[in-house]
Amino acid sequence: LQPIVVGVVDQDRSAAELLQNPSLYSPGRKGTKYTYSLFAINVIDGIWQAAVVYFVTHLTFIGYECGMWTLGFYISTGMMLANAAHLTLETIPIVVIFVFFIFLHFGYFVLYGIAVQPVWIYDAPVDVPLDAMMTADFWLAMVITTVIAVLPR
Repeated sequence: LQPIVVGVVDQDRSAAELLQNPSLYSPGRKGTKYTYSLFAINVIDGIWQAAVVYFVTHLTFIGYECGMWTLGFYISTGMMLANAAHLTLETIPIVVIFVFFIFLHFGYFVLYGIAVQPVWIYDAPVDVPLDAMMTADFWLAMVITTVIAVLPR
C-alpha cells in the first residue's frame, strides 16, 4: 500500500506544466526511462529483500519454539519496515506517510490480537504482537532486517 500512496502523492511536475510540455511524456512512451536492465535490478533487489526478511526472522528463532502467528508478525513487520526504509531513501520528503503506515501496521495487529478470541480459531493470535514487541529480540531483528535489506541501495 505504501508504494501506491507514494505514487499518487509524489509529483515532480504540476498538471499545467505537463499539459504545456507534452514532450515530457516521451521518455515514458519510448521506454527509455524504465529499461529491462532496471527491471532486472529491481527484481533482484526484491528477491534480496525478501530473503533478508525471511532468513533474519528464521535465524532469530533457531533454538526456540515459534508459532505461526509470531513468525508471521515478525515477517510482515520486517517486510513493512524494509519497504518503508527503501521508499524513504527514494522519496525523503514523504516520511510522514511512512510513519502513518508504521502506526497503522502495529495498530492493526494489536487490535486484531485483541479482537480475535480463542473460541473462533484454534490457534488465536492473542497477545502475539504485544508479546513480540516487548522483547529485545524483536526490535533487534527488525533493525537488522531493515539495515541489511536496504544495504544495496
